[in-house]
Amino acid sequence: MIKKIIWIVSAGLLAGLIGFSVWMAKPWSDYDPWRWYLAGIEWFRADHFSHWERVQPYRTIPASSKPRVFERNTGDLAEVMYEYNGQQYPVTHYIEKANIAGLMVL
Repeated sequence: MIKKIIWIVSAGLLAGLIGFSVWMAKPWSDYDPWRWYLAGIEWFRADHFSHWERVQPYRTIPASSKPRVFERNTGDLAEVMYEYNGQQYPVTHYIEKANIAGLMVL
């Protein structure tokens, strides 16, 4: 009786593991959503976000026929400050601490 219960529980766990693996891999999909789980690995992060089209569905939006022209300011980021816990820091401090590869401000 105990062997039968162990066999049923083991078969159920194995079926659940196989089902979860297939759901994560989604071989029927053109995208690789499992890549989300590797985004926390530092060396993989740049590749992950550089090739977003492999991770999630996307759509190309055509450019406007009347685009706005914004004034460009390419000043030194070390001069831009932010406040945290009552202290002032340059934005470069945050970029370094957060290991940010790029920053875009609109």
